[in-house]
Amino acid sequence: MVLASGVAHELRTTVTPVVIAQLPAVLRLVRESGGEHLVLQRARNDGTDAAFAATLPPDWPARFDHAAAWATEVGSRLDLEVRVRDA
Repeated sequence: MVLASGVAHELRTTVTPVVIAQLPAVLRLVRESGGEHLVLQRARNDGTDAAFAATLPPDWPARFDHAAAWATEVGSRLDLEVRVRDA
């Protein structure tokens, strides 16, 4: 609906450790739905409750960077521009 509206928009997803495993499906779905751009933002533990913060491992920024680089590469093969934005 948004893609067909002609209204300027940004498709964005906040990436958590759980979402990393779902990135292949997210990329395919966005592209198959007509999306040309996707912005990934890293989940952060500041401003969240303790339970969520505990799900982010100490090396989370590095894991996110690795996943984002992979998604950017795969996105280019799907003709999908993937960008990274700080959350």
